[in-house]
This record gives sequence, C-alpha cells and structure tokens, in this order.
Amino acid sequence: MDRRTFLLNSTATAAIATLGNTAQAAIEDALPAVNLLFTKEHAGRWQSKKGTHVPNIKVTGNLVKISTDHGQSKKHFIVRHTLLLEDGTVVGAKTFTANDAPISEHELPADYKGRIFATSFCNQHDLWLAETTL
Repeated sequence: MDRRTFLLNSTATAAIATLGNTAQAAIEDALPAVNLLFTKEHAGRWQSKKGTHVPNIKVTGNLVKISTDHGQSKKHFIVRHTLLLEDGTVVGAKTFTANDAPISEHELPADYKGRIFATSFCNQHDLWLAETTL
C-alpha cells in the first residue's frame, strides 16, 4: 500500500473517532462499499481475516494495551497501532517492523471516560478498527 492510501485510511479512522454516533453509523454503513476501514462487524472482503486483524483492547487503570493476533513476516505484518479518544485526539501510535510483536501500550489522560478507538494496519489487509467505552 502506498503512502497516499495509508494517509487516506488514517484520515478515515480519525473521522470516525471525531464524528458523533449518527455520522459514525453512516460511515460504517458505507465501509463495505468503499473498503477503507474494516471492523469485526464490517469485515467486507476480508471476512476470513478478522480474527487475526481486529485489534484487541485491554484497559487496566489508565493504561491501554493494544494487541493484534497476527503473525509477523517480511512479506505480511502489522505495520502500526494507533489509539484515539472519542473526540479524535491521538493518544499514541506505534509503528512495527516485521520483527516486532504487534503489541503497544498507551496511557490515557487521568480519569478519562468515554469511547476509545484502536486501529491496526496490516500491509496486506488494510486498516482495522475496534472500540470500547470506559
């Protein structure tokens, strides 16, 4: 995937995080048609890949651990995790190489309550999104 496509996918993720529930539902309805962003519920053409591409979110206090159950090889690997708050604020991001385990940790602002969004970007199977509410 080229840099332009990667940036477009990143922008779509930020838009979903920034927009309210109604706009989010409209975007999610369009996901299978535009193939920009995938979720467990909207895996589109990658239906068989969701088990190894949807990011897992574990929250302990104000520490968020994102992991993706995905093998890493030189030809096929998770490139990046990003954590966003409900208002679109990027809490943190971690870029991986083929030699890295796709696990990242990020610290939430003190006493944060609301939705958080985690993305996992695969060099072959696009951008995946998961969310949870604190």
